[in-house]
Amino acid sequence: MHPLKTRQRQPSTHLNRVGHDHHGGRLLRIATGGRADATRRSKMTFTGTNKCAWLGKATLAGLVVLSLAACSKAGDGPTEKDISNALALKLPAGIEVDDLDIQVSENMGNKVEPDYETRSNVTLKLTDDFYQVVRHVLDKDVVHKTFSKGQTIDGTLITDATMQGDHWNITFKRMDVANVTGTPGRQFAPNSYVLDDSSDYKALLQKQAQQEADQAKEAAIEQAKEAKEKAARIDVLRKQIVGAWVAREPAIHNGASWAANNGNRLGIELTLNPGTDTSGDGTGVIYNFNNPGNQVSVPVGYVLDDSGQFATITFGRDVTLQSVGFEVGPSGPWKLSGDGKLTIGPDNNNWLVVLEKNGPALADWKTKVARAGKLQQEAQELSLKYNAAVANGRFGSLGLSLNSFGYFWVTGKTEGQIWGGHNVYGFESDVGTAAVHAGLLKPGQSGVIKIQRGADQSGFFFPSVAANGITSSSRSGRRADAYAIQLVQAVPLN
Repeated sequence: MHPLKTRQRQPSTHLNRVGHDHHGGRLLRIATGGRADATRRSKMTFTGTNKCAWLGKATLAGLVVLSLAACSKAGDGPTEKDISNALALKLPAGIEVDDLDIQVSENMGNKVEPDYETRSNVTLKLTDDFYQVVRHVLDKDVVHKTFSKGQTIDGTLITDATMQGDHWNITFKRMDVANVTGTPGRQFAPNSYVLDDSSDYKALLQKQAQQEADQAKEAAIEQAKEAKEKAARIDVLRKQIVGAWVAREPAIHNGASWAANNGNRLGIELTLNPGTDTSGDGTGVIYNFNNPGNQVSVPVGYVLDDSGQFATITFGRDVTLQSVGFEVGPSGPWKLSGDGKLTIGPDNNNWLVVLEKNGPALADWKTKVARAGKLQQEAQELSLKYNAAVANGRFGSLGLSLNSFGYFWVTGKTEGQIWGGHNVYGFESDVGTAAVHAGLLKPGQSGVIKIQRGADQSGFFFPSVAANGITSSSRSGRRADAYAIQLVQAVPLN
């Protein structure tokens, strides 16, 4: 026997069982493929000297073979110590070679270039306890002990050795040994882990539970604080926005006012009710800032933002105000800040209406609306008095026959095209624009006008005339195409 530390061992055939050793562990088949320098030191402790034990002629042939295999001469192949030293360099931390017995060794080369393939029984010994991390608690790893220090593991080893100078270069072709799971205890930082079945682990769990309870308590306190602060912000915002708001000036964007082609500008009025919790309702009015009586009303709702900075205003239905060319609906929410800034449209391209609550602007708006209402009533009475039909568009569309006249309700405007002047205009002329050109009405003013069509088909010339900011065009035509206009009664402007 090689002068390694020896112990009574089981027959070598027990390592040939498929996939298991006598410890019940799973065998790993490891093809290392690398070579190790057998002259380097092993982790094993060797006793005695590595001398060749030459036996007498009467010694059993099998023992002679083993004796020859243990010699370090090139013709005899690597010794158990050579293979043990090489294996020690391959083993991970916490495992050392406890014993190794060569079972079979055969020179696959020749005497000049020997190449020995060797099968050995090997016993590995754990020099440390092994642990596997099963969970983390607070700042520590909770580990389960998988192997104990001093525990041994048996297996088989197949190596290939060639001479390199005066030593063997050993390659590990295969190693069947139980898998050692876990990490050596020495590789854990001090006080970084606890055993899963220890009192320290139970104490750690209690500490974690207490910390979680403390954190939950702190979170609850913080949530209550945030809820209180939110409620305070919401209460302040609600008090700020509830009431009647009206535009102090028309809607603007980058310094420019919203204006339709006719010059009418956009105004907004909001009346918001107290509501409950974070929402409420009210009424929105879109109006012509130039003529507040020209307006359209629609229900609105609002939601107070958690930040306490603004309320989102939503219109209950689609609504359009033709006189200012503006429309809005439920799909387009607005934002109203506590200081009365109303933004319309997306944040990167919005219009701004500066509103005033319960102030002079609101009083002035109410006065103008009341006046407009009164004028509207007067206009209705005036229209009924003369049985005046509404005149929109051209003179030729009024339906007057030759040498006839009628009373019409006309609203002054400036954007229509006209021919002629001095109160006589061609049939294609716009009635409202002709009324302003003739000085009968102001732009936006309404009144009853008597309109009379020409009597015959004789020729007639419509001159170009500049008057009241409008210049008419000239053309030749027929007297039957001429319409004379005369003011009956106008309704005063606001």
